[in-house]
Amino acid sequence: MTKTLLLSIVSLLLCLPMAQAQDDNTTHATDTIPAPQANMRLKDNHDRHYQGEASLGYAMAVGEFGRDRLSIETKHGVRWNPYIYSGLGFGIHYYASGPKSWTLPVFANIKGYLLDKVVTPYLSMDMGYSFGFSEMKGTGGFYISPAIGANFFIDASSSFILELGYQSQSFKVRRHGRINMGALSIKLGFTFF
Repeated sequence: MTKTLLLSIVSLLLCLPMAQAQDDNTTHATDTIPAPQANMRLKDNHDRHYQGEASLGYAMAVGEFGRDRLSIETKHGVRWNPYIYSGLGFGIHYYASGPKSWTLPVFANIKGYLLDKVVTPYLSMDMGYSFGFSEMKGTGGFYISPAIGANFFIDASSSFILELGYQSQSFKVRRHGRINMGALSIKLGFTFF
């Protein structure tokens, strides 16, 4: 049921840009929205500024020790130019399957934006440490999350984001030693400038 709902949401969000296209006699949605460079208040490609992000996510377990999880994350940093962002982030991950577990990841994030358009795809990498709290008497460990995503600009100071990725959380458990809990993730959120 959860996988069906998740796939339905992803399909709907991926079809939104295509649904905006209309016949040639009407104005296209991209004609009425200023270019991202103007949205981000960039005077030129070298003007850097603050960028923040807040997201909600769900991850489906993969692998022997994988566990489903829900996440709330926030990232804050510098948009160096239209194509490069770096910052720091933290969040709360709740492991919904198996023994109740919470982790508090603290990580560095870097993003490479592939275009400078109203819909902007990007590559992202989170890497850091996650502090663990668990009924399994475990502790946290190394956290990494590569992802691909897209920004959909809403107005001059914000954009909607959709991100698909993989999360790997190292966790030390008494019975098994150090394990890696993997999951495929989807995140929805907002970026603000």
